[in-house]
Amino acid sequence: MTGGGATPGAGPTTGGQSGGEPPLNVIPVKDAQSAYDKAKKDFDKSPADAKAKSAYEDAANTLADSTMQSDSPPNVKYPAALKLYREVAKIDPQNSHATYWVKQITDIYASMGKQPPGGG
Repeated sequence: MTGGGATPGAGPTTGGQSGGEPPLNVIPVKDAQSAYDKAKKDFDKSPADAKAKSAYEDAANTLADSTMQSDSPPNVKYPAALKLYREVAKIDPQNSHATYWVKQITDIYASMGKQPPGGG
């Protein structure tokens, strides 16, 4: 696992230009959701399979990235993305993409004086 979350050739990336922010791998949310559902099912069947784990991490990061860039309102998209990034960080605490975005989103909630969804 590269820790980046971007699937080569899967779609355009955005971000990554300032402050060490990792690029976002953004594809249509419905495509990202389909890839995530398949990867999660495969990972749940074989959690010890490194290839299934890597595919799940990449799919979850891509769905989170795509969700953050969607037209959904902030009170919908950021909690959903945070949940996905936390899923990845839970199974791979070294996944730099997921851990970066968990920190960014929780820091934003803290700056607004709000508790992030799912706790801090």
